[in-house]
Formats: sequence, structure tokens, C-alpha cells
Amino acid sequence: MINYLLQIVALVAYAVLLVTWPNRKKKLMTNLGEQVLPLTGVTNRFMVPVLVIAPALILFQWFRNFGLMINVVLCGVALLAAELVIRERVLGAIAGVYKNGLVVDGRQLLFSEIHALPTLSYEDELEDRDEFYRRTLEIVTEQAGTLRVGFASVAERDAAVEAICKLEPRLK
Repeated sequence: MINYLLQIVALVAYAVLLVTWPNRKKKLMTNLGEQVLPLTGVTNRFMVPVLVIAPALILFQWFRNFGLMINVVLCGVALLAAELVIRERVLGAIAGVYKNGLVVDGRQLLFSEIHALPTLSYEDELEDRDEFYRRTLEIVTEQAGTLRVGFASVAERDAAVEAICKLEPRLK
């Protein structure tokens, strides 16, 4: 009986994830403000398969009982996978520099949470770096510590850094 209740709760949670998808995007756009510079978003080709397999993984447990602990893990994995692809899809669709923050590389960073962009101070000294490293930006944040985010090209990174420094002069 507990297994069936677990599966019903997991399916309801999955439905909530799908239904709240547009509201998440709207809330993010409200927090970020007006878009200043669009960036290349990442599309995940595994989105549709994950969104199909996740509820199938939950429904499969109706035909085969793996025990309570394994059923909890399977439901958790299905919900986590759905959450990750939905979050990646939302953030990938709105990638850009905004009035109040930055959405890049599957991350949303508000300017109020960013302490510094340390690579700006020494990047001129490292001109011989590989293109991969020239496409990345190191960001020191309040909660997540030091992050490295990637851009589609060096030109896109430079345009983003210019827009960020224009919006938030303290980060120069």
C-alpha cells in the first residue's frame, strides 16, 4: 500500500513539475529584468526521452515491486531527472545578459550575488591560452563560491563581459 501511495505522490509531483514550467520562466524573467544581450542557449537532445522515461520509471513499479527503499530511489531519480531537464530547458531558452543578472551555461546569476570577475584582471597576461579557456569566465559568487561558465565563442564572451561591466561597473 505504501508503494502505491509513493508512486501516486511521485506522479503528482511530476505533473506539478510539468505544469509549473511556464511559470518558472515568467518568474525568472521578472527577476532578471529586460534583456540587454542575448547569448547562445544550449539545447539538450535528451529532454524528450527523459521526460518520457521519468514517468515510465515510476509507472513500471506498479508491475514490479523492488522494495520500499529501491522504489523511493527510483521515484527520486525520475523526479530529479525531470527537474534537471526542465531547468536546463528554461535557462537555455533565456540565455543572455539582463538588467539584473546573467543567464549562461545553465546558471542564473543575479548581479547582486556576484562579488568579482577575477579573470578580467589577469586575462591580458595569458593571451597564449587555448580558445577553450578564452571562452570561459570565472565568477566569484556569494553562495556558490567560484564558478566557471562557458560561452559559445570568444566574441560572445567579450560582448557579455562588456555588457556586464557596463551594467555593473563595480565588477571591472
